[in-house]
Amino acid sequence: MPAVSVVVPVLNRERSLRRALESVRRQTFQDWECIVVDDASTADLHAVVGDLDDGRIRYVRRDATGGPSAARLTAWRMAEGDYILNLDSDWELYPWALS
Repeated sequence: MPAVSVVVPVLNRERSLRRALESVRRQTFQDWECIVVDDASTADLHAVVGDLDDGRIRYVRRDATGGPSAARLTAWRMAEGDYILNLDSDWELYPWALS
C-alpha cells in the first residue's frame, strides 16, 4: 500500500490536469498513488492519464456530474494510502510537498 493517496477531481481540464499530474510525478517522495476522478467530462481525460503511462495513477469516470465533493468522495473510498492529499486539477505541487 502507498503511504499517500493523492486525490484529483476533474471536469474538462485537460491541460491543467496534465500539469497537476506531472507535479505529482516529480515528487521527491515516491511512495504514492494518485486517483483521478473524472466527473463526467465531455473531454477525453482518460487519454491524458493514459499518455503519462504511470501505473501509480488510477483513472475513474463518474457517469453523472456530482461536483468536486462527490468526485473526492469517490476517490476517498478507493484510496489505499495512510494519508490523503486533495489536489485540485488546476493546482501544482512543489516537488517536496509529499515529503
